[in-house]
Amino acid sequence: MKTLLRIVCSLLFAIGLLVSGTVNAEDFSTSFAKSAWNPSPWLFVIGPMKGSPSWIQKDGWIENDGDSTNMLLKAPYKGDVTVTSNMAFLKNLAPLVIFASKIKEDGKGNYSYDGPYIEVVIYNKGINAWRDGKRLVSFCEFPMQNETKYRLEVTKKGNQYTVKAGDHTFGFYDDSLTGDYYVGVSGCEGVDRIYDFSVAQVVPPAPKAK
Repeated sequence: MKTLLRIVCSLLFAIGLLVSGTVNAEDFSTSFAKSAWNPSPWLFVIGPMKGSPSWIQKDGWIENDGDSTNMLLKAPYKGDVTVTSNMAFLKNLAPLVIFASKIKEDGKGNYSYDGPYIEVVIYNKGINAWRDGKRLVSFCEFPMQNETKYRLEVTKKGNQYTVKAGDHTFGFYDDSLTGDYYVGVSGCEGVDRIYDFSVAQVVPPAPKAK
C-alpha cells in the first residue's frame, strides 16, 4: 500500500509539472509583498543544510527564520534565461538564486535536489557561486552592506553564467546543468529578505538580412 501511494504521488507530481508547463516555461515575474504573490507555482526543496519549508511574510518581502529556505518554480526552463531578484541580508549572510537540474519527491510531499545545482549567493564580502552547496566555482570580492537591498541578476547562456550586482559584473562557466532546469530563490545562513523574483528567456537576435 505504501509503495502504491508513493507511485501515485510521483505520478501526480509529474502530471502537475506537465500541467504547469514541463519545459520552456513562460517568462515569470512576481513581487513577494504581502498579498502580491501566489504560492501555487512554487515548491519548497530540502537542501543539505537544516531548513524550513516556509517563509515569514512581511509587508514588502518574505524572509526566512535564519535556517535555509529553498523555493523553486514548479515549471522548469530550457535554454537561456536571465533570473533577477532584489534581496538583502540582515547580518552578513546569505540570500541566493538557484539553478537546479532535477528534483525528486519522497512520497510524502517532500522535495529535494536529485542532480547538480548552482547557487549564486550575495553576502557581506561579495558574491560566491557554488555547485551542489559544497564546491566553489567562482567568486567576486567587494563589500556589501547589511540591511541593504541589492539587485542580483544572473544570465545563463548554455554553460556560461554572467552575474551582476550593484556596479559589479563577473562570469563563470559550468557544464553541470544540461537539458531542463529549475530556478528559484533561497534564504540561507542568517535572516534574508527576498523582495521579488523574475525570469526572462533570452531570445537570440534575429539574423541580419543579407
